[in-house]
Amino acid sequence: MKSELTREIALEDLPEAYQDVAEEIGLEATLKLADLFGGLYIYYPKLDTVRRQKRDQGICREFNGSNYTELCKKYRLSSQQIRNILNRQKAEGKKADSS
Repeated sequence: MKSELTREIALEDLPEAYQDVAEEIGLEATLKLADLFGGLYIYYPKLDTVRRQKRDQGICREFNGSNYTELCKKYRLSSQQIRNILNRQKAEGKKADSS
């Protein structure tokens, strides 16, 4: 019975917030999310932290000891920012090694 009723739901039947989600991921996926998490408050943090971590890992991986200028241009950062990232990653690596 539940799935029969779900098949009858159209985009226009949904609350406006659901419509925005449905336009991005599709009606079927939105209805599945509503079934799974309906009534719950769900917070989606921004991906900035993850993106920054991946960028910093890339900088460390690509750093060859003398390519600050190349990395500055590629990542659109100052040489001081590149140095700070490299130092921070080095310090975090030492913390992980001593644990």
